[in-house]
Amino acid sequence: MDLSHYIRPVPIKSAEREDDTVGPTAQIDLSPDAVKLMSLLGRKLRPTRLQARFPHVLNRLAAIWHQPAQFEREMEELLLNTRGNRAGFPLEIVAELTALHEYYRAALHPQKSDPWATVRVRS
Repeated sequence: MDLSHYIRPVPIKSAEREDDTVGPTAQIDLSPDAVKLMSLLGRKLRPTRLQARFPHVLNRLAAIWHQPAQFEREMEELLLNTRGNRAGFPLEIVAELTALHEYYRAALHPQKSDPWATVRVRS
């Protein structure tokens, strides 16, 4: 799924590139749900940059991890600019969120589709 037309990358200062914990959000602790989620995810799938730069977002996602409808709404709100007044996440954060969302959909809560739903009946 190509989201590039919905996403505006945020310029990152050179100091932020070297230290992903720059900024006031670095002081936010992970919730117990977020800690558990990070331990359950495989090393390649763990959103470590999201954890370092936007721990409040990881906390929100972990809190609704077992609620598929709510998780889908939250991811849509995070990944799509529906309000028009947001700067957007840096590209590496978008990549982590997208990978996490794809894993959630494919491995944990696959969408069941009816192959006959798109078939037209002739009259």
